[in-house]
Amino acid sequence: MELSILDLEEKIQEIDKDMSECSCDYNKLKDLDCMKRDMEKELEKMISEWENVVELLDGKSK
Repeated sequence: MELSILDLEEKIQEIDKDMSECSCDYNKLKDLDCMKRDMEKELEKMISEWENVVELLDGKSK
């Protein structure tokens, strides 16, 4: 699979867009736990995406 810088930038934009679609009202302190859970989920997704990118790049460098 061919992976370019444009593909990476597109993935980053998708992740940024996902991050902006929050399920909680972050203006309220009581939603901090909810915000933390959302952020942890997003972080797990981002880590997974980057692991995929690293695997693809490792495969290309061999």
